[in-house]
Amino acid sequence: MLIIISACKHTYTYIHIRTYVCIPTDPTCMQANEQMLLQRLAASKTKEAKVQSTLKDNVQSQSERTESLLSRRMESTQENREAHLKALRDRLQAKKEHSEKVRQTKMSPLRPPPGPALAAAL
Repeated sequence: MLIIISACKHTYTYIHIRTYVCIPTDPTCMQANEQMLLQRLAASKTKEAKVQSTLKDNVQSQSERTESLLSRRMESTQENREAHLKALRDRLQAKKEHSEKVRQTKMSPLRPPPGPALAAAL
């Protein structure tokens, strides 16, 4: 759908559904129509450039937010992994110490018989 509004005072002729065209007979009227059309095209281009700029800014800001969120999640995951591994190492070390303690107890010589104080208590 194209509506061309003329700056001249000529009558508008109905060409097609919802399309009006001024049929100029005067060269100044033609120039005025061309000027209006060029102004509208320029306005359309500036609006399109503004929309493109806004879109580009929105995409870039969304990209930055997504990237920062991803990096925070990766850092959090790395910290959780390291904490879990540290806990596993600590438990393994505790088990090693316990097994060494049990081994030492089994390898030690027999205990001396209980003394007289312990015998009386039994």
